[in-house]
Amino acid sequence: MPVRPWVLTLPYRLRDRLAWDHALCRAVLGVCVWTLLAFYARTARAHGIPDGQTGTVTVIQRFGSGLQ
Repeated sequence: MPVRPWVLTLPYRLRDRLAWDHALCRAVLGVCVWTLLAFYARTARAHGIPDGQTGTVTVIQRFGSGLQ
């Protein structure tokens, strides 16, 4: 299966809030995952695959690219 990585980058002010508000973090992640799954389901139907199944693996990165 082909794998497509997606990266959701958020503004710094929102990142700080998400680091401490776990319910908000789950909600934002849920919307992101729901949107991606819906996109792939629509794309599959458009290609003649009405009952295609998708999945996600999510990772929350809480450090900078320089591992600061």
